[in-house]
Amino acid sequence: MKSASSASRGPSPVRTLPTGSPQFDHPSATRLWADVTDAYDLAVHELLILEAACREQDIIDRLDAELQYAPLMSKGSMGQDVANPLLGEVRQHRAEFNRLLKSLDLDTAGAAAAPAADSGPSVWAV
Repeated sequence: MKSASSASRGPSPVRTLPTGSPQFDHPSATRLWADVTDAYDLAVHELLILEAACREQDIIDRLDAELQYAPLMSKGSMGQDVANPLLGEVRQHRAEFNRLLKSLDLDTAGAAAAPAADSGPSVWAV
């Protein structure tokens, strides 16, 4: 229960982001941050969502690297064939990544032209 004194204090101070871009482990996350922040003027809460999406992209890149040469099947506890557990993990992180980007509700049709041929695949298209 809130006391009368805490109710009269007013709203909490607004959180601001540090200046500069966040640091990411993989170029695709850095590129996502740069592309979106160059194309859109985002509010602080949207920048936090974008940063979370970029962190998800970093995790996806790490999992993809692990899965590149890993077997798709492994043995379960009873010796049965089961899917590599990393497959489920990367699927979950991709779903979260897509959820975060959709929550930004970016106008992808109006903001970005078709990517250049040498820019590589678009890993953040939803």
